[in-house]
Parts: sequence; C-alpha cells; structure tokens
Amino acid sequence: MKSFIISFLLFFSSVFYPLLVSAQTCQQAKSMDNEVFKERREILMKQMRDFSIALIKGGDIVMDNHDDDIPFRQNNNFYYLTGFDNPKAFLILIKDRVSRSILFTDILPLGNQYDKGPHSVEEVMKATDIDEAYNISEFDKLFGEIVNYIQVQDEGNKKLTIYYNRLDKDLEKMILDLSKRDIGKDRQSNITAEISMLDSLPLIHSMRRIKSCAEIEMLETAICITGAAIHKTLQGLPSFFHEREIKATLGYEYALEGAVREGFASISASGPDTLIVHDTKFGRELREHDMVVLDIGADYNYYTADISRTVPKNGKFTQEQSDIYTAVLKVQEEIISRIKPGISGMGLHDQSIKLIAYELYQLKLITDEKSKWQYLLYYPHGIGHKLGMNVHDVGGWKNPDDTYATYQENMVVTVEPGIYVSLLVLEKAKEVLGYFKPFFDDDPTLKFEIPSDEELKTFKDTVHAAVEKYNEIGVRIEDDILVTNDGYRNLSGFIPKTIPDIEALMTGK
Repeated sequence: MKSFIISFLLFFSSVFYPLLVSAQTCQQAKSMDNEVFKERREILMKQMRDFSIALIKGGDIVMDNHDDDIPFRQNNNFYYLTGFDNPKAFLILIKDRVSRSILFTDILPLGNQYDKGPHSVEEVMKATDIDEAYNISEFDKLFGEIVNYIQVQDEGNKKLTIYYNRLDKDLEKMILDLSKRDIGKDRQSNITAEISMLDSLPLIHSMRRIKSCAEIEMLETAICITGAAIHKTLQGLPSFFHEREIKATLGYEYALEGAVREGFASISASGPDTLIVHDTKFGRELREHDMVVLDIGADYNYYTADISRTVPKNGKFTQEQSDIYTAVLKVQEEIISRIKPGISGMGLHDQSIKLIAYELYQLKLITDEKSKWQYLLYYPHGIGHKLGMNVHDVGGWKNPDDTYATYQENMVVTVEPGIYVSLLVLEKAKEVLGYFKPFFDDDPTLKFEIPSDEELKTFKDTVHAAVEKYNEIGVRIEDDILVTNDGYRNLSGFIPKTIPDIEALMTGK
C-alpha cells in the first residue's frame, strides 16, 4: 500500500506540479487611456464633412440556443473609438461649429444584480471621457433632435450627411426612418433635407491600418502570450493522447498570462487533418508519428496574435516530414526578408508562388515550376494578411481604386506559406482546380486554364510516387511581422521554428 501511495504521489507531482508552479512570463501592455480614444474620434471627425453626423453602432448580445448569452465582445470599430465594451450602445459624432461626441448605452437599475452596470450616465462619462452620455431608451428621440439641429446650424444647405456602416442594412433603415421623421420638425419652413448616406468604414479602416505604439505593444503582449502557450503545448505534446489536451493547455496558458479569450477559433490539426487549412474541431486522437499544425492567437485587450507552428507529435521529425518542413521554412524566411514599406501583399504572394514552386519541383511534386496550376494542388491559400483587432484585419490586398495596396511603416502583417500533400487531391485534381478557377479568373497574374485530361494524366503519373511518399503531410509556418521604416521586425521570431529548436524543446534534449 505504501509503495502504491508513493508511486501515485510521484505520478501526480510529475503531471500537475508544473501547472501549479507556472508563473506569468509575459509583461502586459498598459491599457490605453481615454486620451487615445478621444484623439481617434477627433481624427475621424476631421475627415468628415462639415455639419455632418457619424453613427457608430456597438455590438449586441448574441444568444446561444435558448437563453444563454455567448460571451460578449464589442464591435471593433466601436471599441477603437470609445474603449467602451458594454453591449447595446451607440456613438454619435457631430461635426458642426463645436464638434462633440455622444454615447448612448443601457443604464441598468441599481437593483440589477445580474449585470455589472453601468448604473448612471455620470459613470459612463467618467469611464470614457465622452462629452455627453444618455440612456439607450432616449436614443430615438435625441437622434431626431440632433439631425434637426444640424440642419438648423447649416442654414441654406439642404443635404444632410450621415456616416454609418453601409454593410449594416438594419442600421441604414433605422437611420432613414428616424431622419425622415424628424427633419424639418420645429422649423418655420416645411423644407426637408436630402440625406447623403456615406460609408464610415473607409475612414475608420484607414486609421486602423497603421498601428500606434500603444497598439503595437498590445499586439506584442498578445504574441508573447501565444508564444508561451505554444511553448507549454510543445513540451506536453509527446505525452498527449487527444487534440482536446492541446485545447486545454492553450486555454490554461492564455488565462494564466492575462488573455481572456482567443483572437479567433484555434486551429489544431493532426495527421491527415493537417491538410485541412481551418480545422477547429479538436476531435481527433493523436498518433505517434502524426504531424500537428497549430494555428492560434490570444486576444489581449482587443488585439490578436496569429501564429502557426507545425511539429511532430512525438518530438522527432521523420525524413519525409523534415523535407516538407524545410521547404516551407525556406520560403517563409525568404518572404519575410523581403518585407519593407512600398512592397505589396500581392507582390509578396506572387513571389511566394515562385519560391513554393521551386521547392515542389525539387521534391518531384510538380513537373513545371512555371505552371500556373500545378502549385495550387499543394499551396491553396495566400501568403498572409493584415493583423490587428481582427485576425484578418482591415485593409486587403487592393485599394478602393483596384490598385494593389502596399505595406506602410507600422502595419502588422502575417507571413504563412504552406505545403499540403494529398493523394486524394492529386486524384481529384480536375475538380480541385475547377473549384479554384473562378477565384483566379479576374487576376491576370494568377489566372490559369484547366489542363486537358491527357496533360493531367501525364502529370499524375509523373508525380504519383513523390505524392505517395509525402502523403498526408501538411505544414504551415506563420509569423507576425511589423513593417518598419527600413524593413521589418519579426514580433514572433522568439517562438521556436527551426527543426533543432523544436526537437530540443519537445524532447528536452
């Protein structure tokens, strides 16, 4: 009996003691003060027309099935301008002779013990430094008065400009209904205004693309937390039996380090599921020689990391796994080295295709480096995206005038090449290419033609042995990169990604 107790205690301490003594390793960035949000509102109002209104809607509570709330997260644009993270809120920005901001929110009675508040407009104003605050119940009445007030101030101009999120059709209808109801009311004439409805998103998104020093610090904290979670996960992975243990480790480390949520649905794919770019189920039993893709990011104060690492479950790469991994890592490091202001994301993607094609050719997985379709069977996604409050942050690859957007200093972007080898994809190549073709037809650089049956058969016969050799190996490596005035800084470069570093961490050798 005594020997059993001793054995149990040794087992318990070896498994749980590291968790009990875990300490916070990431220095947390300071929360942004109200001056930051106030300055953003002022910058936005400077871009607005004179005698205009901007209406920014906050996020709503979403119910899960019957009567349970999904954890609330504020609308990013609303939070960016207010720092206010309560639901049921509107922000109105008024640009007239004296510009000001007004916040409407749900003021809760003091007797409400289910929710935290706020319990008064004074509490809201103190917390946000907003010029005025009102209960959400007064919104309809006061919005109409504000609209009418702007018309009175801008005498002689019969066009009222209202900025709003044009994608929100319910908001658009509400604005039109309230505006038409109240324009001209309490005025001596019966003149009504023509309403000019302009999209607020381009103005706000142009601000969000470039990160301030405070925002970069938030992202660095989110990245540090994510790195700590990856470190713990890789240490424990050789002893894990199921993907659920990965999810549990990530959640524990996020909470320990101060991140209250994920920035997006975490991806953990093992074995054949590494071929699925976005597998978020955590539903598979782990096997000894699996590769495991982690694509994860902690959310810290509304800013998210996005980092991918691919590792062998047992901590030791096979030769085949090493071949594919080395190829992807070469491409990633080369693309990162080319980042600087003035280069376009689309240009980097084009370069990544050429680099991936070269590696695929060396591995005998394609027959023509210059083919516009062969690489697609192994590399079915873009090289990266902007990063910030959204994991796929505002500012795509193209400008509003359809020209390619270029990177600018203090943008944060991701670089995430991948290679995914599948006999099934090779077998179904014609269907796979048929799926991709409509997405590429409008781009002369990427556009391709479906190969003939004879050409496909020759291709399949030639590469079949190599695809069989590397079948069901999927690798993606992703880092978060700050664009600097003369190049870049890899914000997640401290997270192990070379084969020796990964194996040393996972095996303790």
